[in-house]
Amino acid sequence: MPINNKLKSYNNTINYKELLSGSKGDLALKNTTYFWKFQQSQLFNDTSITFKDSAQHRILLLGDSEVGGFKYPLSRYCNANGHKLVGVVEWNSSTILNFAYADTIEALILKFKPTYIFVLLGLNEVYAKDFSNRLKASYNFKKKFEHLPFAWIGPASWIPEQGISNVFANVAGIENFYFSNRLVLPRASDNRHPSVRGYDVWMDSVAIWMKNRPKWALQFNTPPNGVSSSGFNTVFLNAAKYRGY
Repeated sequence: MPINNKLKSYNNTINYKELLSGSKGDLALKNTTYFWKFQQSQLFNDTSITFKDSAQHRILLLGDSEVGGFKYPLSRYCNANGHKLVGVVEWNSSTILNFAYADTIEALILKFKPTYIFVLLGLNEVYAKDFSNRLKASYNFKKKFEHLPFAWIGPASWIPEQGISNVFANVAGIENFYFSNRLVLPRASDNRHPSVRGYDVWMDSVAIWMKNRPKWALQFNTPPNGVSSSGFNTVFLNAAKYRGY
């Protein structure tokens, strides 16, 4: 695979082949069309996957560089409410095209076995106007996890965007999409990403939405003081070096 052999994680270093292979070595080295169709058919036909808002969910966070700050308050919310943030895919400089056309995402979903998906991307697409291409890519991306409950969070744009959030919302379904571009957040020194405080405010707002959404609501009460962000692995990717397709 055209990817760095070693990927850093939150707590340690993950070897990519080990990450995807599992105990029987049956993922990374069998990347063929037949293999993926077989694996997906097994996963999509698993009728044991049922949604319960009070369940202890295994959450996988997928996104661009914004997840680098969002994962910490999300982890605290998970730890405080009986859920587990099992993994984070932090694909720097990525767009929906990377997530749509790379088989990396299917592999990681199979590896981490989430029961709930969080999607957070779009910051690198605030200027995008090729909506037909982005719409097609978004549908392709959604197919990778639509067998699972999910929450799709739009980018916290630092400027008025051209319409990428509307594209994502159309694909996710309005009840499954959170419009972050409505928020006014404190910004980091690059004036694009939220600051540490900005990420906390953002997560607090998303948590309120998560508890009250009509579909796939989660128990997401505010963490008490002292709850840490821990226990998750982060897979780091860089679209400038690995675009995935």
